Amino acid sequence: MSYNKNYKIKPRSEVESLVLNFVEKNKIYATYGKDTEGIFEVKFVVQEENNND
Repeated sequence: MSYNKNYKIKPRSEVESLVLNFVEKNKIYATYGKDTEGIFEVKFVVQEENNND
């Protein structure tokens, strides 16, 4: 996996905690889960913005 070396790779438990705290604090609808490849995927449900100005 290629990634920007200027950013940290943190333990799964720490990232999960950060995401859960963010979701709860901001009351954002999100789904997330684990896999076996070292990837923690998060999906946010968003409302599309209408940019017809």
